[in-house]
Amino acid sequence: MILNKLILSFVIVMLWVSQLALAGVHTAEITSACGQSPLGLDCSCVEDTYNLVTQEFTSEEDAATVTMIKSLMAVPGVVQDDQYMTTLMGIMSRVQPLFALTENCKKMGGGADSASDEELEEIGALCRSSDFLMDCDCVDYNYAKAAAGYPKEAQEFVRATIGLRLGVVTNPAYGDISPVVAMQYQDAYMKIQDFRDICAIPSPGGLAAARDIGGTPEPTMEARADASALDAMRMWCEAKDQKSAAFCACQVQTLSEIVPARAFDFTAESMKALAAEKLGRIEVDSSYSVAAQAIGATPGEVEALRNQSAKAFENKFEIANVACEAAIRDLEADAGQP
Repeated sequence: MILNKLILSFVIVMLWVSQLALAGVHTAEITSACGQSPLGLDCSCVEDTYNLVTQEFTSEEDAATVTMIKSLMAVPGVVQDDQYMTTLMGIMSRVQPLFALTENCKKMGGGADSASDEELEEIGALCRSSDFLMDCDCVDYNYAKAAAGYPKEAQEFVRATIGLRLGVVTNPAYGDISPVVAMQYQDAYMKIQDFRDICAIPSPGGLAAARDIGGTPEPTMEARADASALDAMRMWCEAKDQKSAAFCACQVQTLSEIVPARAFDFTAESMKALAAEKLGRIEVDSSYSVAAQAIGATPGEVEALRNQSAKAFENKFEIANVACEAAIRDLEADAGQP
């Protein structure tokens, strides 16, 4: 009887020792796999999460969990056989914490101080080189908040996002950011994605045009054809883009400030002439010729004017629209003040 108890105790101890040894092997396997992962992960965090989840697992469940973690970490060459899927289905409710592993265990820290003078000067210079109308102190502040506490590659992702939104090339450029980095640090991206709307400012002229719009006629085709070129351009904005008269007045004024005068005048006259063409007042396909004549150009200059104007207006509507959204924001804020 005593002998049987001793044998049973020995078997239990050996099983326990075997489980500990297997757990140690699997932990080492997880740590090694983490090092092979293309994701930027804190391998100590991965190891701790694995050990916490698998405390009461059988060897089969443990093995399936190791395979699952490798798959989550995008480790190459992972094999998922039928036995794996069967075992995984049985422990699905218990492995739920692992699905957030790549988010919870991504590497943090190690980057530059995002609020340092050097970092803010770099972002400020980037902002000042943009054609967008921005409060660059605001851009600095938003970068400092978004990039704080992240590693170098994540800070580069934030900086490249700012460059993309402001039409400025950064090094690395947004298109050069690794998809893995972009996926791992989506939370940093979310912190910076709307900075342009927050930090946009109107031009003084654009703000004044929006504030002083007064009463305006309905933007009918007749009204557009009979208006001045500037008013015709504003009414096209109202009718086509479904924007307010105040916004469109700001848009036209801002465009007049950031587009070369000849290209702007030709485009405005073209919009007035197009309304006349649609009403049958001038010949079909003659709007550009009429516009050229209105600004003192010859018929032979029409094609060159069209090409020059298209290039001059490239991305300028986007710049004006961002500035004028800021103008309307500021006017509404002023109107809401006691």
